[in-house]
Amino acid sequence: MRKITSQLCALVVIMLVAISTSAYAADTKLTVTNAVATSYQSGEGIEKAYDGNTSTIWHSAYSGTSFPVNATFTLSSTSHVDYIKYTPRSSGTNGNFQEVTVYVSSAATTTYSDVTTEVTTVNLQGSSSEAYIYLGKTGVDNVRSVRLCIKSGQGGWASAAEISFYKADNTMQNELANYFDDALCTQLKSTVTSADGIGNETVKTLVSSLLSDADGYKKYRVGEFEPYETLSVLRSRLKISAEYCAYENPTGIYFKPNESIYILAQDIPSSESVSLIIKNWGKASDDEAQSQSSFMLHNGLNVITPTHRGNGYVSYYSNNYATLSNVKLHFINATVTGYFDLDRGDTNADWKKLLSNATSDILDVRTKRLQVAFPLETFKANCPNNGVELAKAYDEIVRREREVMGLLYYNKEPKNRQFFRVVHSGFMFADNIGAAVVKSSVGACISGTPSSLDFWGMAHELGHNNQLTRSFKWSGCGETTNNIYSAWVQYNLGNKNSLRLEDEKSGIDDYAGMRGGRFEAYLEEGVRKGISWQLQDGPDYHGATPTIVNVQNEDYNGNKLSTYSNVETRNYDHFLKCVPLWQLQLYTHLAGRSPNMYGKVMEGMRKLSDNSLSNGRLQVQFMKLVCDSTQMNFLPFFEKAGMLRPINAYIEDYSKGWLKINASMINTLKRHVSSKGYAEITDEVNYITAHNWQTYAERKPLEGSTLGSGCTASGSTVRVDHSVWKNAVAFETYNSEDSLIRITMYGLGSNDSHSFTTVLYPQAEDAAYIMAVGYDGTRIRCYEAVSKTFKPGNKIYRIVSNVRNKPITSVAVTTDINGNYSDDMLNNAATATTTSTLTDVHQLWRFEPVGDGSYYLVNLNTGLSIGGSSNSNAKFMEKTAAGGYTLVNQSDDVWALYNKTNGQYLNNYGGASGTNLGYWSGGTGDNNNLWKLEEVPEIKLSVASSLLTSAYLPFAIRMPEGLTAYTAIEMTVKDGTDVLVLEPLPGGLVPAYTPAVLIGERKTHTIEVVPDDNTAAPSGNLLRGTLLKMTGITAGTVANITNNSTSGQGIYIGTVTTVPANRAYMLASDLPTLTSPGNGLVFSLNTTGIENAVILGNGADNTLYNLQGQRAMRPTKGIYITGSGKKVYIK
Repeated sequence: MRKITSQLCALVVIMLVAISTSAYAADTKLTVTNAVATSYQSGEGIEKAYDGNTSTIWHSAYSGTSFPVNATFTLSSTSHVDYIKYTPRSSGTNGNFQEVTVYVSSAATTTYSDVTTEVTTVNLQGSSSEAYIYLGKTGVDNVRSVRLCIKSGQGGWASAAEISFYKADNTMQNELANYFDDALCTQLKSTVTSADGIGNETVKTLVSSLLSDADGYKKYRVGEFEPYETLSVLRSRLKISAEYCAYENPTGIYFKPNESIYILAQDIPSSESVSLIIKNWGKASDDEAQSQSSFMLHNGLNVITPTHRGNGYVSYYSNNYATLSNVKLHFINATVTGYFDLDRGDTNADWKKLLSNATSDILDVRTKRLQVAFPLETFKANCPNNGVELAKAYDEIVRREREVMGLLYYNKEPKNRQFFRVVHSGFMFADNIGAAVVKSSVGACISGTPSSLDFWGMAHELGHNNQLTRSFKWSGCGETTNNIYSAWVQYNLGNKNSLRLEDEKSGIDDYAGMRGGRFEAYLEEGVRKGISWQLQDGPDYHGATPTIVNVQNEDYNGNKLSTYSNVETRNYDHFLKCVPLWQLQLYTHLAGRSPNMYGKVMEGMRKLSDNSLSNGRLQVQFMKLVCDSTQMNFLPFFEKAGMLRPINAYIEDYSKGWLKINASMINTLKRHVSSKGYAEITDEVNYITAHNWQTYAERKPLEGSTLGSGCTASGSTVRVDHSVWKNAVAFETYNSEDSLIRITMYGLGSNDSHSFTTVLYPQAEDAAYIMAVGYDGTRIRCYEAVSKTFKPGNKIYRIVSNVRNKPITSVAVTTDINGNYSDDMLNNAATATTTSTLTDVHQLWRFEPVGDGSYYLVNLNTGLSIGGSSNSNAKFMEKTAAGGYTLVNQSDDVWALYNKTNGQYLNNYGGASGTNLGYWSGGTGDNNNLWKLEEVPEIKLSVASSLLTSAYLPFAIRMPEGLTAYTAIEMTVKDGTDVLVLEPLPGGLVPAYTPAVLIGERKTHTIEVVPDDNTAAPSGNLLRGTLLKMTGITAGTVANITNNSTSGQGIYIGTVTTVPANRAYMLASDLPTLTSPGNGLVFSLNTTGIENAVILGNGADNTLYNLQGQRAMRPTKGIYITGSGKKVYIK
C-alpha cells in the first residue's frame, strides 16, 4: 500500500498522470457498474466518483457526517486489481482522504458489510495530490467488489472527484526478466553477452549500455534514496516558521515533456509512500510555467510520462525515517544532468565536469545541511572552478544558524536540509518551500570567492524559516529575530569590516550617512532617549507617516475585548531592532560570559507552550529565558534597550498586533530574577559591538589621562584617537548642566582599522565635554572645549555673514496704509544688504529667550522671525513657528545659528553676492553657516537742509546735543495760521514706538540706542508712525513732515504714495478743516523745556533759523535755532 506525502500538498501543482503506452499496452482501467456510500450530499452522490468527470465530486453529507464513511464499488466483472487511483477534488480540500482501509470481495455486492477481506490501510494525509493505493506487491485476484472504509478526512468530511481501479500491464517487466538477474535490472544474466536480437528498443539500449560501460550508465540512473523526517512533524518539533526541504533526494535525472520513462523500484516499505517529484525551476520563455508534478512509485516497474520538463527528486518522508531503509530506483535510459553533493565527497574536478555536461538549465547542489537549485549559467559564470569551497560556504550558513538555535549544542541537528531556489519574480524572500532569490539577483549567492557572497541576505531568508514561532516571532519581530542568524553568519563568514549593523553608512539626524549610523540610531533612540524597543526610529522608514487603522482592543493577557479603537501604526527599522539581540550574542557567546545563550533560550522556547500568550508576555518571557539560561540579571540591559518598559502600542508587521507590557508584568519579572539571586551585570553591555567585544572578553581596562589629547574638534564632532584613549567601548557627550546629550558607538564614522571614533558633539545643544567609557562602566573625561557663552540680554544686534560681510535684513517686507503685510511677505526669503543708516533698522534683531537655552531670532521692525524646512530657503514667519535657535561659538564673536525646529544651521549661500538664506548641515565646519553678531549701541541719523526729520523706532533712543525730539500735542490756529503744536520730549529720550519730529543741526547725528528702557510712549501724541515701508498709498491721503518753501516747517498733505520705514506721519483725515493756504499745519514749538534765554552778542552764532527752518534775517522776540543746532530765546 502507498500514500502520497502530506508535505507536498501545499507545494505541488497537480498534474494528471498519464501512464505510458510506449511499446506496450497501457494499464487497464476497470469498469465500475454500481456504487453505494453510507453518506452523501444531495446532488453529490457516489456516482460522481466514477463518472469520468473530474469537475464533479462525491461529497459526504455537509451536516452529520460521521466516520467511518464506507464507499463500495462493484466492477463489471471479476478481475485482477493492482491499484486504486484516487483523484481529489480540484478546488478546496474539504473531504480529501486521510486514513483509508481497503477491503475486497469476489462477490458482486453493494452491502459494505459483505466486503470484508482487508487488503491495506493507507493515510493520504488530506493531500490535494492524486494518489495511488497499491493492493500489495502483485495485486489481488478475483475481485468483484471493493470497499473503501474512509476513517478520516480533511475538515471532517469525505470527498472525491474520481476513484478508479486498474489492472497493471506487466509486459515490460516480463521482457526485462529475460535479461536480468535482479529486480532492479542492474545485473545482466551471465548468458547475456550481446544486445543483438533484442526486439524492444528500450531493453536493447539498456542491455547495450550495461555491457559497454556499466559504471557510467549506472551513475545517477541507479541510486539509493534516503528517508527523511516528515516535514510537518519536524517543523512542529523545532517550532520553526516553515518547513524544510521538500526536494530531498535529487536524482540527477532531467525529465523532458511527453517522454515516457520506465522506473524500477525496490525496497519501498509497504507502510510508506514514495513519490517522484518533477519540478521545473527554470524559465526558458516568458510563458513557461514553473510546473511541478508528482508520481507515486511502487516496487517493480513504474511508467511515467511527464507533461513538462524539470529535475527529478524522490520524495520519501516518514515519521519512522530513523528506522527505514533506503529505497532503490533505476531510471531506465533516462537523461542524466547530475548534481553536486559535497557530503558525497564530490571534488572540484567533479564540479567542472558537471558544469560541462549538465543537461538541465538548473543545477542541484547539496551539502549536509543545505540544498540549492540555481541556474547552471550563473554557476558557470560566477564559480567555474571552486564548487567545493562554494558548497562549504552554503553548508556553513545553515550550520551557524543551527548553532544559534542550539541544535548543535543539544545534539538535535535534524537530518533534513534547508532549501534555496531560483525564482523569476520578486527579489529575495522566504516561504513554506524554503528561501528564494530572483534570477537577476542570484549572482549574489554564487561566487568563486565565497567570502564575497551575500551572507546577510541568504541567512536572512533561511533564517525566516528558522524563526521560532511564536516564542521568538511575536508581532514586530517578523523581520527582526531572523536577523540574529544573519548577523552571526555574516560575522563568521563574511568581511568583518563590512558588517550590516556596525559598518553600513546610514543613520539619521546628526549622524546620517555615517559608518555605523544604523547601530548608532539604537544608542540614541533607545538607550539615551528611552524610546520603547519596537518604536525606535532608524534609517529605514525614517519619519514615516503613520496610518490610522481601526482595531479590536485587547487586554494585557491578549484577550479580545468588545471595543475597537482607531490607532496610529507604522513600520520601524527592523535592523535597528536587531541590535540589542545581537549584543546579547556578542556578550554571552563571543565575549564568553555565557556561551550558547541563544541555544539555551531557544531550547527553553521549544519546551514551552506559547500559543495563548500575548505579544507582550512573549517579550517578557524572552527576557526571563535569557536571565534563566545564563543565571545572570540582564534586566538593566533590557531596560536601557527599551525592551523592559511599559508599552501599549499596535505594532505593524506581517502579523500585526497589540504589544502591551504594564508595570505589573515588569515587576513580576523583576521579582522572579531577584528570587533566583542572579547577579546584576555591571558591564556596559548596551555598548558592545562586533568591533569591541574583545575588550569585554579580555576585560581590558580603559586607558587615557590627558584631557584633550588625541581629540580633534571639527564642527559638531570630535575625532577621538583609539591609540590615545585605549579600550574605550563608547563615548558619551554631556552639556554644561551634566546632562547626557549624545552616546556615540565605538568606531562611528571610522575606517576599516577602527583607529578612531567620530564622537557626536552638538555645540548647538550646549555640548561641554566627552567621557570615554570602559567596558566595566569606568568613565574618564577625554575632551572639554572652552567655548564662549552667548548672553544677549536686551541688546540689539546686526547678524552679519562672516564670509560675505552682509547683514540679514527685512527690507523686502512692506505694509499698506492699514498696516497689513504685503501679500507675499511670508514667502519672501530674507535678503542681505550692507548700508547702515536709519533706513536700515530692518537689519536689527533681538534674541528673545525661549526657555530651553535657545532664542527666538526676532527682527525688530517686523516682529517676525525666520525659519523653514531643512535644506530649504529661510522664510519670514511667526517666531513660534520658526522655532528657537541655539548659538554655537566658532571664535570670538563668530557663531553658527542652529534652528532646533528643522535641525539645521542658518546658511548664507549664493556665490560671491551671497544674498540667499537657507538651512544646511555642517555646523561650524561650514563657513556659510558662520555669522558675526554685532551689537548695535547707536544709530546714525542725517538731518538735511530742512533741519528736521522724523523717527519711529521699536526701541528707545536718546537725542544728542544739537538735536531735539518732539511729539505733537495740539492742532490749533494762531494768528490766522493752522499750526501743530510740538512739545519736546523730556531729557531727550524717545521711548520705543514713539513717533517723533526731530529738529536740529544739519549733519549726520549719532544717536544712542537705549534697549533696556521701558518708558511708555507718551499719551496724546497726534503723530503716527510706521516701522515698515508703506506702499500703495493713494495721493492726498497722507500728510508728510517736511519744510514747505512758503509756510515753513510743518506737516503737509501731498501727492506721496509711499512712506519710508521708521518714519512719523499723519493721515489727511487726521487734520482739521484748514483755514489758511498751504494744505497743512505749520509747526509751533511749545517753549516748555527751554531753560535759558540767550541774547545774541559778539562771538555767538549769529545765524538763526525760525522753527519753520527759514533763516531769520531780522529776528524779533521768540524762539530760534542757531546754526549749530542750539535752541535760543530772544527777549
